Amino acid sequence: MHGCVRSTLRNYQGSVRKFCDFLTNPAYRLTRILDDGTGRVAPSLQPLVTTLLEINRPKSRLIWLRNPNVVRLLRDLATSTIPLTHDGLHHETPWRTVARLRDLLMDSGVLPRVDRQLLLYRRWLTERLATIEDPEPHLLLRHFATWHQTRRLRATAEKGPLGRSQTHQAKQETTQAGAFLI
Repeated sequence: MHGCVRSTLRNYQGSVRKFCDFLTNPAYRLTRILDDGTGRVAPSLQPLVTTLLEINRPKSRLIWLRNPNVVRLLRDLATSTIPLTHDGLHHETPWRTVARLRDLLMDSGVLPRVDRQLLLYRRWLTERLATIEDPEPHLLLRHFATWHQTRRLRATAEKGPLGRSQTHQAKQETTQAGAFLI
């Protein structure tokens, strides 16, 4: 009788261990998060799943997939609540999580490759312009930033990746122009 209890307990512990392994399995977790409503991963996001499963740091991936912002963004992309485009991700928050997700989407080929520093500058510019309430300076600064700064950064990005110093300089010039206008 004593051996039977011990055997049952071992079977129970083994079942619990297998169940825990199943729940922490990244493929299972990704399938649940990226469900497009059909019970399957949205086909457009399948390359992202492959990229995430190939990451060499499984603990890091597991922690990232537990982040509620990551889960929300991935679910919204899977269900098309957020369009699967660079513009669709442009206004999402928090920006660091979005930047990391965008990098993964570009690395997996889901989104076309775009210069990361240029995207971060555009994000910064949107937030900077939102702080200017007076319509006239807002419009002038937006025109300056769009037609001068962003255009120059795009031309440079076509030749090679932008560095932080280039976008930092554009931010400083935009900030100085804003201070002059206000």
